[in-house]
Amino acid sequence: MTRRPLCMFCIVFAAGIFIMNLAGLPVIRGNPLPDDIQERIEKNPEAEVAGEAVRIRDTEYGTSLILKNAKLVENQKETVSVGNLKVYTRQPTVLKEGSFARLSGRLERIEGPSNPGEFDNQIYYSCDHIYYYLKKAVLIKQSHSYSFWKQGLSEARNQCKTIFSLYAREAAPFFDAILLGDKTGLDEEIKLRFQMAGIIHILAISGLHISILGIGLFSLLRKAGFTIPTGGIICLLIMITYGQLTGSGVSVMRSVTMFVLMIGARLTGRIYDLPTALGAAAILLLLDSPSYLGNVSFLLSFSAVTGTAVTGRIFVSAGERWIKAVFSENSRSSFGISRILPPFLTSLAVHLTTLPILLYFYGEISHAGIILNLLVLPTVALVLISALAVLVSGEIAWIITGGKTVPIVCLTAVPGRLGLQLYQALGDLTGRLGMKPWVGGRPGWQQILIYYTLLTAAVLLLRKGEDTGDKGDMLHLWPAVLLIAAGLWVIAPHRASDLKITCLDVGQGDGIVLKTPEGTAFLIDGGSSDKNRLGRNQLLPFLKSQGISRLEGVLISHTDMDHISGVVELMELLARRLSSVSIDTLYLPDWGKDPPKEWRDLEALAEDCGIEVQKMKKGDRLVSGNLILEALAPEKGAKGMDVNEECLVLQASYGSFSSLFTGDIGEETEKKLLGCLIDVDFLKVAHHGSGYSTCQDFVNKTRPEGAVISCSAVNRYGHPSPEVIRRLESSGCSLGLTMTDGAVTVLTNGSSWHMETMKERKTGNP
Repeated sequence: MTRRPLCMFCIVFAAGIFIMNLAGLPVIRGNPLPDDIQERIEKNPEAEVAGEAVRIRDTEYGTSLILKNAKLVENQKETVSVGNLKVYTRQPTVLKEGSFARLSGRLERIEGPSNPGEFDNQIYYSCDHIYYYLKKAVLIKQSHSYSFWKQGLSEARNQCKTIFSLYAREAAPFFDAILLGDKTGLDEEIKLRFQMAGIIHILAISGLHISILGIGLFSLLRKAGFTIPTGGIICLLIMITYGQLTGSGVSVMRSVTMFVLMIGARLTGRIYDLPTALGAAAILLLLDSPSYLGNVSFLLSFSAVTGTAVTGRIFVSAGERWIKAVFSENSRSSFGISRILPPFLTSLAVHLTTLPILLYFYGEISHAGIILNLLVLPTVALVLISALAVLVSGEIAWIITGGKTVPIVCLTAVPGRLGLQLYQALGDLTGRLGMKPWVGGRPGWQQILIYYTLLTAAVLLLRKGEDTGDKGDMLHLWPAVLLIAAGLWVIAPHRASDLKITCLDVGQGDGIVLKTPEGTAFLIDGGSSDKNRLGRNQLLPFLKSQGISRLEGVLISHTDMDHISGVVELMELLARRLSSVSIDTLYLPDWGKDPPKEWRDLEALAEDCGIEVQKMKKGDRLVSGNLILEALAPEKGAKGMDVNEECLVLQASYGSFSSLFTGDIGEETEKKLLGCLIDVDFLKVAHHGSGYSTCQDFVNKTRPEGAVISCSAVNRYGHPSPEVIRRLESSGCSLGLTMTDGAVTVLTNGSSWHMETMKERKTGNP
């Protein structure tokens, strides 16, 4: 590292940002605007703002854009700066890129995730210095002037998409993704299939893409007779423009920066050092926004390059020494292995280098990707060339014919379409073979630090073996393998000591996960009336972050959509082999021989997925280790005529700890249950805190010491009822609200327990 001071500075700089974040400074997440401005917006969210409109995009709901250098407007004067704003308006697009606009709307702070494993919008937008949304925006005024350059790039981007749609057919969204960085048109199933197969990275513009395009262009310019300086400058200008055209994503900025340094080295006759270029790119990005250190795209982009160029090179060198040590020089086995081993070791190196990052952000990793990438990566260049050929020939045809379709141009898309079909086939194959990603859960930063320390030690050990110059010296190989194995053990999930009950923030609905120390997991309900794609955006990310790859049981209290929408989505994904989390048994309330249609639909969907279906009524029990789930309702003979009052009510016991899950029962059922109720430590409050539930007699009988109300901050029912909150708090109950506290988690060893929230901590009765 002493020979690469820029790399050392990059490591120290990143470590300093991380330490400041641990100390509570808002350098990675949070709102760095002055407190008085934050309080001002909190008190008066309805505001008028002015700034430069960029990244204007049409959506199915209207228009979204970024308002750069936005300032509050008061008395027709621009006052304090609020950074950049993400703006949503239902008005049709009338703005041009780079024009100055004044809009009115409601400022809404961008919050972090409210559930473990959920995507972090706060960090994502912080990278662009965006800390607030402006919603329901109305355009008041706009300038006639605008940026010809930015508007030109926007129109060029739209023209590229038009060409692809004309000639690439079903591959058009795929070409948009790999060449323009626009994934909005991609089918969700394709993205999930590629993710399951471990080849999702081919849908993003990466360093490989930039290298193929940039180096290919430079080579063409040289063959056309341009000198190195002239060709290099032209190539640099084109690649920088290309980076702006694609939206300047983090991987694109990293790739273009490194490409600029590489061409700069050629122009000046200097040696290009990849680790130094990588460090320089990281420093430039982090200087612009320290939030990049928490951005998954930033971390994966830099770790993948490190895995390929540093770890991979040393792995390949060690592999070559191993081949020479084990096989004779001219043996057929040696020749065959020497062809296969280097790409495999490079893929393995990238896999090991990115492993903690993938687990931290996604909770899973596809081991199939190690093999599949050996087939995928060699074809990426052909697909890119095909996309470029479509673009160039299609644009020429557009100019000549005045926008008419020329069928022969479609032939240029054939290699790209075949590549897409190959990738889809590989994704389908992994699904059919049951090759699911390994769900390892989210590791702690201490685990990640130890893992990378051990991996670095292994790489240095192999590097030392390389320096010996002795081709038969393998003394460093096995210690390095043991260090890597130790790192994998550290990063792997370990058995917990407590039962964990998590009431997720699902908006207006319910979703509760119980996980035992043995790793067995149950889901009680999972639905929402105001959150779309609950299964993909909240339930699955949480389960994977907790290392849960199998739900032993999903227990449905009743069949209202705010309790089952996410469960339906999970089962639909399972039916298409698009989920790494399986379900053993679906437990439904026993509502006789002719239950409601929603009940029968759930049963049919479960059977299509190969999930066993069982009914539960009063007295039925589920036992898993020390955890006992006993049904207190519905009564035998219930028919589901009133799904709320005939809910499946569950009492969970774990040692001396007890909890009660009440679905949406009302006062009528609560009073019927008084005879079989006991004191409970923790209560899931019925019906989202409705005033028609949790009556005083029920509270007096159960005497909960901790409780949670699951509801949305904005709902038309007036939940939670102030009267219910008063009853619970008057009884000495510690109350959590998912709408303000995020996910609420109870941890118990069977005797003592405590309650935590995602956004703040609360303590129960130890």
